[in-house]
Amino acid sequence: MARIDRVQAGPLDGEELRRTHMIEIEKEIGDAALGPEDYARALTNILEDFAGERFRLRENQAAVINILEDFNGERRQSESMQKAIMNILEDAGMEKLQIEATQRAAVNILADFAAEKDHLHGVQKAIFNIFDDLHAEKSLLEGTQAELVRSGQEIRASLREKEVLLQEVHHRVKNNLQVISSLIHMQVRKLRDVSSRSALEECQNRVLAISLIHEKLYQSRDYARVPFSDYAKSLAANIFHATGVSPKNVKLNVAFESFSLAVDKAIPCGLILNELITNALKHAFPNERRGTICVLMRRAGDEIEFQVGDDGAGMNADFDAAKSDSLGMQLVQTLVEQLDGRLEVLHEAGTTFQIRFPVGAE
Repeated sequence: MARIDRVQAGPLDGEELRRTHMIEIEKEIGDAALGPEDYARALTNILEDFAGERFRLRENQAAVINILEDFNGERRQSESMQKAIMNILEDAGMEKLQIEATQRAAVNILADFAAEKDHLHGVQKAIFNIFDDLHAEKSLLEGTQAELVRSGQEIRASLREKEVLLQEVHHRVKNNLQVISSLIHMQVRKLRDVSSRSALEECQNRVLAISLIHEKLYQSRDYARVPFSDYAKSLAANIFHATGVSPKNVKLNVAFESFSLAVDKAIPCGLILNELITNALKHAFPNERRGTICVLMRRAGDEIEFQVGDDGAGMNADFDAAKSDSLGMQLVQTLVEQLDGRLEVLHEAGTTFQIRFPVGAE
């Protein structure tokens, strides 16, 4: 019996492989007379070859599918790479534009820097010129300063000399006025006429009032202004002592704001204060009448208000200081005019003389 060899199939699909095997089987069967066993073996061999070809076909299909899947993955990776390359190219284009803009900005900065450099050179030259001028000015100022120091020393020395001289003048004026007061007092002691004695005593008090101003100026560091509140208290005490009025009968109330007056205003004010206090002590409290004399001086805006009042017997309601024939009232009226002030007489609970005059230059 002829042996039937296994048919080797190529990489055909399932249907073609089956038809090919069937043709070969029919050919072999037709070429030889096969028994049942040979036919069965041949069929078995053909089936085994068919199964192997089918297995290989599946493996080939699986390999093709894997290749296709790998190709798809590679394709996706390629597309991703293409996109990445495009993004990189776009970024490179933007970066190029930025670099070009930066280059242009750098060129502009360099141009500005060159201009600024020229400007700084000009400023530097100007500063050097200023330094040269300052050096020259410094030398001039040093010379001027030295001259001012010398002048200041000379002025201070001259001022100190004048202060000493002015202090000596006030001291000598005070001494001379006290000598005059002593002479008047000696004359008063020799007089027997009461009216004459009284007139000389009033004159003596006026001299002492002026002398007290020069004493205050001599004691003060300011030789042009008098601390008037201290002066008024001392003057009032001196008047009380000179007239011999007992403090138990007549009290003195002094209310002065603390300020100073120039000499040309202090002397008239001192004389007015002397006349008005003396007048009150002589006429307001007859027959040892008890009472109070009030002296007030304060600033009222641009003026100084000066009052001397008493709660004594009082004066006639029609009294006019401007028409009075009393030497004291005439002196008061003259001094008020000297101060560019105004005098008013009040008749309330006694008599009050109120004087207002401008402060003037401080």
